[in-house]
Amino acid sequence: MSNVIRLPRPHLLRPGPESLGFYVRVGRSDHVEMMHLIATGERNIFGFVIEAQNVERHKDLIAKAREHRFHVILDPKTQPMGLPGGHTDSLAFLPWGLPRHHNVTDFDGDEGNRRAAQIVEFAINHNFTQILGPTHLLSSANDPWLRRDIAMMNWTADQIAMNNAGLGLICSLALPIILLRRPAERRAVLAALGDAHSDAIWLKVENFGDDATGEKTAAYIEACRDFHECGLPIVGDHVGGLPGLGALAFGAVG
Repeated sequence: MSNVIRLPRPHLLRPGPESLGFYVRVGRSDHVEMMHLIATGERNIFGFVIEAQNVERHKDLIAKAREHRFHVILDPKTQPMGLPGGHTDSLAFLPWGLPRHHNVTDFDGDEGNRRAAQIVEFAINHNFTQILGPTHLLSSANDPWLRRDIAMMNWTADQIAMNNAGLGLICSLALPIILLRRPAERRAVLAALGDAHSDAIWLKVENFGDDATGEKTAAYIEACRDFHECGLPIVGDHVGGLPGLGALAFGAVG
């Protein structure tokens, strides 16, 4: 367990001992159940991830979570917005959305900086404590999205600083399991991410979830050794069940 970076609870949130973190992604209709959990004194959850298109629907949950000093994390949904099959009308209506799915040129220069500013403004206006960075699914270490995402992470960090917002910024690293299995490629991605401002890495691996095989789980744990070289907290995103417990037990994620 010596390689696990335990996730600190910032002093402005709930006091308590450092511990392994547990976050809940709130589904569209889960807010009532989550508010009930808070009301009953739930203390084992670090925070709630709210998808940007559901913010108005979950505004009471956000207020209650902030009142009880939970983290409230904005997911700007840039990953599905960059995929033809993931783009929806509700995402198109977000300030950084378009009537079509995003492509890399939509994040060039001033356009990228403008979208970073819109995301930060949205997070401030809706009382979030952290932002999942505006990143995209990577297919390889040479994916053109990688450098755009690094620029977006840095522009987002700059916007947070300019607004004196005190928001945490998380790098959401989404990639397929086949890329994670290739040591040279995953290390190249990690080396590139050294240029991005980030407080933590949330690892979202395509084709790896609560039904993953033991062999996949072992490969995931092995790959995470490289991620700890970054010196940042590593969180397994969209992972549960036995694979999630295994990753925790073997110190792959915190």
